[in-house]
Amino acid sequence: FVLFDGVYRESDVWMNYAHLGHNQSGYTSFYHDITDYVRTDNRIPNGLRVRVDARRHEQDMYEGCGIYRHVWLIVTNKIHIDMWGTFVSTPEISKNKATIKVETKLLNETTAAQDITLELQILNSKNEIVASAVSKAAVPANGTHQFEQTTTIKKPHLWDIDDPYLYKAYVVVKSGGKIIDAQETPFGIRTFYFDADKGFFLNGRHVKLRGFNAHYDFAGLGTAIPDRIHWNAMMAMKTAGFNLFRSSHNPATPQRLDVCDQIGMLVWDEVERKLESAELELPLVHDTIIRDRNHPSIILWSLENESPLESTVFGTNILNQATA
Repeated sequence: FVLFDGVYRESDVWMNYAHLGHNQSGYTSFYHDITDYVRTDNRIPNGLRVRVDARRHEQDMYEGCGIYRHVWLIVTNKIHIDMWGTFVSTPEISKNKATIKVETKLLNETTAAQDITLELQILNSKNEIVASAVSKAAVPANGTHQFEQTTTIKKPHLWDIDDPYLYKAYVVVKSGGKIIDAQETPFGIRTFYFDADKGFFLNGRHVKLRGFNAHYDFAGLGTAIPDRIHWNAMMAMKTAGFNLFRSSHNPATPQRLDVCDQIGMLVWDEVERKLESAELELPLVHDTIIRDRNHPSIILWSLENESPLESTVFGTNILNQATA
């Protein structure tokens, strides 16, 4: 697979002259399966081509043009965890224990059913195993299976803005006793809610939100910024006394969300701004939420900020479909 964290704006991708697909958002991540198009003969080079068209804008600011976020080459077994296929949730949390639920979507891209063992380990910040689970299932040929595993952690260490403690869910896929895939997902254990009269509560205590809005570009560097800038920028705002970052009018890059998880910066994630039609835009909204759902820093999602369709009947219909 080739995974693009972000390409501005509309892009078409070819692998060795085979058109893989089109993506119209400049900020959402997308990927393509290139298995059938890669040449394995080293005498003939492979060619990956990306055509970018930035004539249509999405915001009212400088947005650049081209591949400005990371591009990843991902190699897996034919039996593998789906892209963004692990979801960690904590349905029950108390001082004495926390229930950890891990959902893992497994793909079998072979022509025969496969007996799969899925081993789950929950690791603390010292990489010590604090909980585990094992599940077995037959995954059909050219099919999928959704594993659901539940375990508990005693006396959980909660994630907080002043103590951003992270656990890791380590999932190992085995077939015939051999490891064929594995994935590590950082997550945090916390509770939060909003009260109409009293405000925001994190882990049972009232927290006054002090937020700032930041576009994805950076002064003096433009739009294709190094990962360390995300750390420097978020730490500067944290030091200044802010505790909530809103990702302006677009999804934050995954690297910035990782930083927010690690330093205890809450996030208001803007999923999509330029909503033009439900058929085209809602899959982008879906993919962004699936990609970002494991980040403990995220407490809010939003759509269509300052869009021309804001407060119109047409825009409202799209939002209703997005939140259905």
